[in-house]
Amino acid sequence: VEDRAVLSDSQVIQNASARQTYAESAGSHKVISTTRLGGSFSPGKRSTGLSPLKAQPNPQRLLDSVVAKIDRKRTGYERCMLELQQAGELVKSLEAELRELHDEELELEARNPPAPERLRKVQRWAAERALALQVQAELVEEKQLELISVEASLRQAEKDLDFMADAQEESELAQSQAMSLASGIAADLRDWEERVADALLDKREYVQERIEATSERYQDEADRLVSAAEDARDAARARLKASMDKIKKSRAGAEAAAAAQQAARRAAVMGLKGSLTAVREDVAAKARLHQQKQKQKREVHEKQFQDLLEQGLNPYEVHRKKDLERAAAAARRAIRDNIAARSEEIAKQLAAEELLHAKAAEQRERGRLVEAQFQREMGASALEARTEAYMRRNTTQHTTMLDPTGHLDPNPSDVTTFKTARFGMGMAEPRLLDKMTGRHPDVSAKELLMPDKYRGGGGELGLSRRFSHGASLRRDADDAEDVLALGALGDAPPTTLPDTDTHGSSGGGGGGGGGHAAWKVLETRKLTKLEADAMEVAKERHRKTIGSSRVMMGRTFAGDAFMSTPAVLEFKDFEVGQTYTAKVSITNRSYEKNTYRVVQVPPEHGNVLEVLYKLPGYLATGVSGELTVNFTPKVNEDIDTELEMLADTGPFTVPIRCLTKKASMAVSTQLVDFGPGVTLAESASITFTLTNSGALDVEYAVSADDGGGLEDDASADRDGGSEPLADGSLRVGPFTLRNATGRVAGYGTASVSVNFAP
Repeated sequence: VEDRAVLSDSQVIQNASARQTYAESAGSHKVISTTRLGGSFSPGKRSTGLSPLKAQPNPQRLLDSVVAKIDRKRTGYERCMLELQQAGELVKSLEAELRELHDEELELEARNPPAPERLRKVQRWAAERALALQVQAELVEEKQLELISVEASLRQAEKDLDFMADAQEESELAQSQAMSLASGIAADLRDWEERVADALLDKREYVQERIEATSERYQDEADRLVSAAEDARDAARARLKASMDKIKKSRAGAEAAAAAQQAARRAAVMGLKGSLTAVREDVAAKARLHQQKQKQKREVHEKQFQDLLEQGLNPYEVHRKKDLERAAAAARRAIRDNIAARSEEIAKQLAAEELLHAKAAEQRERGRLVEAQFQREMGASALEARTEAYMRRNTTQHTTMLDPTGHLDPNPSDVTTFKTARFGMGMAEPRLLDKMTGRHPDVSAKELLMPDKYRGGGGELGLSRRFSHGASLRRDADDAEDVLALGALGDAPPTTLPDTDTHGSSGGGGGGGGGHAAWKVLETRKLTKLEADAMEVAKERHRKTIGSSRVMMGRTFAGDAFMSTPAVLEFKDFEVGQTYTAKVSITNRSYEKNTYRVVQVPPEHGNVLEVLYKLPGYLATGVSGELTVNFTPKVNEDIDTELEMLADTGPFTVPIRCLTKKASMAVSTQLVDFGPGVTLAESASITFTLTNSGALDVEYAVSADDGGGLEDDASADRDGGSEPLADGSLRVGPFTLRNATGRVAGYGTASVSVNFAP
C-alpha cells in the first residue's frame, strides 16, 4: 500500500488544480467570442457519447453548453479527488492501527507470564485490519481509476474546446474539410471511448479478481492462525498436565520426607531423653566424688588447723599465704602464656607488615621511576625543550620566538623553508637546497639536469662544494640544537648560524677554496625600523609589568599574587633513600588574571628536590594550579629552603622544610607538690606525664636527685635512700615512683605515678 502513489499527489492533478476554470477562460477567449459558426458544424457534442455530431444553430449557446459541461466534469473531478483523499487517509489510519496491533502482539509474545487470550484477540484484530486494509487499498485503486477516467474526460473536453476554437478560425476557409475532420475526430473519439470502456471493464474485472484472491488468501491465513492457536492450546494443556503431575509427585515426595524427618526427630528426642538420664547419673556420681573430696579436704584442713594451733601459729595467716602463693603462681603462668601468645602474634604481624612495606616500597619506587621517565620524556620541561628545538631547526633564523609583540603576522614562507614547484627545476632557493642536501647527504645532483652555471667544477659557485658545505652546516646546526634541547633550561641557545661569504674568499672560481667560506646561510628579511621599534617597546612594556602594582576598580593589590596550600611544604621524619611526594596548590589571590612559573629549584638541593608541573596559562582570580614536589634524601640532615617562582606581579616563594627523625621529651609538670594535706600513716598519689613529640623512641629512668630534688632529704636519708623494687618501681624514702623506667614511643606518652606515704 505504501508503494502505490496516491493520485492526488501526482503532478498531473497539481497542474490541473492550478489551471483556470473554463468558465473563467471563456470570457477572455477572443477566437470563441468573435467567430461565427455555420449551421453545418457543431463540435459541442463531441464527447457526449457515440452518436454522430449534430449542428447547433447558435454558436454562443453551444459554447455555453460546452463550458457548463466542463464545469460539471470539473465538479465531478474534485469530488473524486476528495473521495480519493478520504480513502487514502483511511488507509493510513488502518496501517497505523495494524502497526500498533503488531507491536502489541510482539510485546504479548515476549511477556512473562504470557496472556494467550489477549494474544489471540490481537492476532484476530490484526487479521481483520489487514483484510480491511487490503480491501480499502483496492477501493483506493478503483478511486484512482475513476479519477483517471474523469480526468481523461475533462482533458478531452478541454481538447474539444480548443478544437472548437481552431475550427471556428478555419470554418470560413474550409467548412467541408472541417466537417470531414469532425467526422474523423468523432470516429477516433468513439474508438478511444470504446477502448477506454474496455480498459475500464478489464480493470474492474482484474480488481474484482484481486479482491477475491486477497480475500481467499487472508481467509487461508486466518484459518492457519486459528489452527496454530488450537495447536498451541493443545500443547499448553499437555504442558500444564505434565506440570501438575510433576507437582503431585513432588508433593508426595515432600510428604514422605516430612514423615521421615518427624520419625528421625522422635528418635532423636528419645535418644536425648536417654542421654539426659545418663548425664544426670554421671553428674550425680561426680557430685558425690566432689563432696567426698571436699570432706577429705575439710578433714585435712581441720587436722592442719589443730597442728598449727598446737605449734603456736596462726592457721588463718598460714592458709592465706598459701592461697596468695597459689594465686600468684597462677597469675604468673597466665602472664607468661599471654606474653608468649602476644610475642608470637607481634612476630607474625611484624612479618606481614614488613612484607607489605617491601611491596609498597617497590610500588612507590616503580611509580617514581615511571613518573621520572614520563617527566623526562613528556613533562613540561621536555615539551618546552622539544618545542624550542623544533623552532630552531625549522625557522630560517633559528629562533624560538618570531614576534614577541604579537602584532605582526609573518608569512610561513618567510620564516620557514619548504619545497615548492621551483624545486627540481633549477630555480629553487639556496636555503631549500641546503635543507634538502642536509636531509639527503648521500644523494648528488645530475649534471645533465643542472643549469649551465652549476655544471662541472669550473662554475662560479662550485656546486659540489656548495652542497657538501650546506649538508655539514645543517648537520652542525642540528647537533647544536639537540645538545641545547637536552641541556639546562636556563642556557640560551644561539639564535643564528655563523654567517659566511657566498663567494669563496680565496679564489672565487673552480672547485678550490672550500671550507665554510664557500656558502652563506640565507636569512629572513630584516625588520623595518617601525617593526624593530614596536618589538623593543613591547619588550620594555613586558619588563615593566613584571613586579608592578595592579589596580582593579580603584583598589591596588599588594603582596604575593599567589598563595600556596599548604603554606609551608614539610617532609617530616624522612628516611634516607626513600622518595616522598607532596602536592602544592597555587591559588591566584590577586584582583585579575595572572600566571606563574617555576624559576629554579635551589641549586644546592637540586639533587634531592624535583618539581613537576604543567604550565597553567592565565588563571582567573580564585583559580588554582598544582605543583608536585618529589623529595629523595641522600643524607640524614634537615633542609630549610624556598622554591623560587615568578608571576606577572613579581616573584614569590614556596617554603620547603625537610625534617629528620628526632626525639623531643617534655614533662607535664616541673614540681610534684602534695601540699600540707597528707598526714602521718596516710598516702597520696600524683601522676605526671612524659611526652615524646618526636619520631624516635626514648628510654627513660627516674632517679633520686643528689642536689636536693626531693624536699624531705632528711627523711629520705632516714628511711634508707632510694631502693629499686621488683616491679620496676623506685622507692626514695617515703616516695614510691611507679613506672620509674620504661620507653616512650615516637609521638607517644608515658605516665609516672608518685606515691607519698609519710
